[in-house]
This record gives sequence, C-alpha cells and structure tokens, in this order.
Amino acid sequence: MKFSISLIALVASLTTAAPTFKRDGAAYNALAENPTQVESNDEVDLLAPRIGYKRDGAAYKALAENPTQVESNDEVDLLAPRIGYKRDGAAYKALAENPTQVESNDEVDLLAPRIGYKRDGAAYNALAENPTQVESNDEVDLLAPRIGYKRDGAAYKALAENPTQVESNDEVDLLAPRIGY
Repeated sequence: MKFSISLIALVASLTTAAPTFKRDGAAYNALAENPTQVESNDEVDLLAPRIGYKRDGAAYKALAENPTQVESNDEVDLLAPRIGYKRDGAAYKALAENPTQVESNDEVDLLAPRIGYKRDGAAYNALAENPTQVESNDEVDLLAPRIGYKRDGAAYKALAENPTQVESNDEVDLLAPRIGY
C-alpha cells in the first residue's frame, strides 16, 4: 500500500513537471532519435540542432559537449548553438538569462539562441516553434531559432515573419535554424 501511494505521487510529480514544449506529429516522433541532416546551398550536409533532441544516449552526450561547426556559403565557419548544453554551472546560468554572443572564425559576433529559455508559459510555446531573423554585426541577416528572443522592437516584428523550411534526408520538411546555412 505504501509503495503504491509513493508510485502515484511520483507519477503525479513527473506529470506536473513536464515541459510545455509541444511535441506532436509523426515527423517529430520519427526524428526524435538523431540530429537532423540538412543540406546547404553548396550540397554539403550539415547537422542542424534539434530542439526536441532526446536527452540520453551517447549521441546526445557528444552533442552536449561540443559546439557544432557549420560552414556558410562564403566559407566562413560559424559556431552553431549547443542544444545539449549542460544545465548547470555559471556558464549555463548566464546562457539561460540572455541571448548569447558567439564568435565566428572571422571575429564576427553573432547572436545565438538562448538554449536555457524557461520552458513554461504562452511565451515559450510561441517561441519554441518559429525561427526568426537576427542581424550580425556586419549587417548580414541570419535566421536563428526564436528561443528566448526578446519579443519587442521594430526589428523583431519585422524579422519574425519567415521561418525557414529545410528538407531532411528522409524527405521530411523541418523548421531548422540557419546559423551559417
């Protein structure tokens, strides 16, 4: 009896603690195991970060440890966001609070998405599904995920309109961030 009460309490606490990120559709479920392969304009397959990446297994741990190098059309390597960023320590807490500045090989700072965006509320639900455009210091617009992007200002309103459709190797169209795409 004591065991079954404990089990019920555990299941109830897990249900209430579940993130509100909307995870539906056959395409999402099919892609839940691996990073998504997307193809750049120069026919190079790039690993794109997947927001719904399952948080277990060797592949996830490898993703969590290192940023991904992706190559833009002008041959500049850019740092892609680390979806599996470890959720502890001062670095994570700083990442969770603000958009992150990352530096490309040509010393240009680009706005990276906020991986640590709190996973609750209507704001998160709206932000979790749509990428938006952000502007780098050299005035080049790049599409980045809207994870914690501030929802104000003329720039946001003007640039938050067009998500990018990319096609995976199994012909499923996915919304993926264009960081150096």
